[in-house]
Amino acid sequence: MLETTCNKSIFFIISNKKNSNYTDGVKRLLRETIGENILIFHSDLQYKPFYFIKNNLNKIKYNDYKSSYIIAFRKNRSFLEEIISKLFRLVSRMTLGLKPMDYNAQPKFFFNNVDLKIFERIDGFSADLAICNYLNNLKFHSIDIFEDKNHNAISSWNFGLFSKIKLSINYLKNIFIIFLDRRKICKKI
Repeated sequence: MLETTCNKSIFFIISNKKNSNYTDGVKRLLRETIGENILIFHSDLQYKPFYFIKNNLNKIKYNDYKSSYIIAFRKNRSFLEEIISKLFRLVSRMTLGLKPMDYNAQPKFFFNNVDLKIFERIDGFSADLAICNYLNNLKFHSIDIFEDKNHNAISSWNFGLFSKIKLSINYLKNIFIIFLDRRKICKKI
């Protein structure tokens, strides 16, 4: 897993020798980063970090990360991938009240104040969902991005229909975990 973090104009790359899962990589990034703002990319590098920054520098540079964050919106996806994403967005919005965005899209750029406790019961590829839930009271800015179909690595979830079903079940499970955790917090208040 490769994650990139930005502190002013200095970039750090955090790399795991063994890929346990995406959420573990994000937790490690948030624990070890020292920058004010964090830029997350998936390790298969569907998008080139420096190319993305160069093309969107003004949006990135002048965003107030204490009141908003930036998330990509994927454009050139297959019909099946787009249907699955739309269903996840619908369920996430209905269950968690999240804003209409492409939750799992990369990259994401946000202020480094995310509480690691949001990941305690989350696993698999649901770190993005937990982050969007945590930042839901902020504004978000969407940047259109086109996937590089000839990216550097292969995603562990993208091995056909069975892998997509397995990912979908994990994602739905984590939506309901976040929902139940949120209800527990509300009852305490």
